[in-house]
Amino acid sequence: MPIEFEEIDCNIFGDLKVADNAAYNATLLSTLVEANEGSSFNKPIVLQAASMIEAATIQIFYRAARYTIEGVPNITEADRREIAARQIDKFAVVI
Repeated sequence: MPIEFEEIDCNIFGDLKVADNAAYNATLLSTLVEANEGSSFNKPIVLQAASMIEAATIQIFYRAARYTIEGVPNITEADRREIAARQIDKFAVVI
């Protein structure tokens, strides 16, 4: 069954290369889901989705730390400062 796509604006990515990678991985994920006859691609689907969630989360921290003038949508300035002060411990290499 083909997946229906809906285009949405996404401004969480502060790094264009990561945004391009996320778009590519979203296309790859939909291809895996469409080809998942008999649940044979469940593990790669979960890994792909987790990788995309990880990239998005890292970008939220990246924007909170570096885009201090623009801010981060839906995050208060106090929360943004708290996030910016934190260190991510090996989060980027989990997957």
